[in-house]
Order: sequence, then C-alpha cells, then structure tokens
Amino acid sequence: SELIEGYFNQDRNLALVVSLVDIRHPASSLDENMIEFLQEAELPFAVVLTKADKLSRQQQMKQKAALKKQLKLHADVPLVVCSSEKGTGIDELRTVIKNAAR
Repeated sequence: SELIEGYFNQDRNLALVVSLVDIRHPASSLDENMIEFLQEAELPFAVVLTKADKLSRQQQMKQKAALKKQLKLHADVPLVVCSSEKGTGIDELRTVIKNAAR
C-alpha cells in the first residue's frame, strides 16, 4: 500500500487509472483496498472485469452486478467486462480510455 500511495501521491496528471479484477471470483481485499483508495483520492478510474470468456453471458452479468455492489462503485465509474481471448469489451474499453484522455 505504501508503494501504491507513493506512486499516486506524486504530482501526476492522470487521465484514468484502470483497475483489473478477475470476473470469475469475488474481488480480493487488495482489489477492495485499491478501489477504496481511488475513490477517496478522487482519482478518475475504471474497473475492467477480466477473463469474461470463462463464464457464460448470464454468469457475466450476475458477477458484474455482484462485483459492482461488493466494490461499492459509484454510478459514474465505468465497469467493463472484457476478454482478451475473444475480444469482448475491448472496443468499449478503448472508448472509455479515449473519453478520459479528453
């Protein structure tokens, strides 16, 4: 946590922090701590739920809702379901990144 705080507390002009969370499991305590830190620091961030190809579409939606609740995400935080293997969500993620850079 000291390393992360040290990095983010430096004078940086961050457009977006992307936090990667495995969609197949509940968020780890490290994931929860990172999201809490980003919210408290009022840093712009998005959460990307990875490895979506390992779950059915119905399971993805169920896990997305559960993780949004577990991480206590504000409504304006982008939450993108992705699979690098199948390309799912990659275009949406690119759009989130482009919009943040403006």
